[in-house]
Amino acid sequence: MDKPRTLESFLAWLANDPSQPERRWSGTSIAPVGVAQASLMVVTDMPDPADLNDGRLLADRAGLLFDAMLRAIGLDRGAIYLTSLFTTRPPGGMVEAADLATAATRMRIHVALAQPRRLLVLGDRTIRALLPTDGATTDGGLRDFNHDGGNVPAVATFHPRLLLNQPAAKAECWRNLQSLIEEARP
Repeated sequence: MDKPRTLESFLAWLANDPSQPERRWSGTSIAPVGVAQASLMVVTDMPDPADLNDGRLLADRAGLLFDAMLRAIGLDRGAIYLTSLFTTRPPGGMVEAADLATAATRMRIHVALAQPRRLLVLGDRTIRALLPTDGATTDGGLRDFNHDGGNVPAVATFHPRLLLNQPAAKAECWRNLQSLIEEARP
């Protein structure tokens, strides 16, 4: 199949193409939500079990913390585009390296078509797939995310599920999120 050229055709391809890694896994798929050209696109790795039960990404306690993170930077879910590398959860939450590479390539197309002004990358697995570095978990500031249409300023930080288990990481997460606030200023 040719590469999708619109966000709508990408979402249809993502949901229906039999070659997507998710077709090998059972379970509910959670589609991206939001509108093109949002001020912020948030990318997480995959739905958590609670997300699958709720039918939306970042549900339950992690979702409450995520909503608080958004409020801290002056946003809410209605103002963002929210997606994940994988639309469903593989058995045990484990993905093969080839599937992660496929998802990263696919996300570069997705970001190009969604055209966000900024990108927030949540979690170590997502960061390693999309913003590979020297091994650091977070970067602490804005950096460029190269995609199929150019680049967009991106911030990498901890996933809310980690913050629930390691509250000491919240200070570093807040420093990372502040980069998004500074970027939003004229």
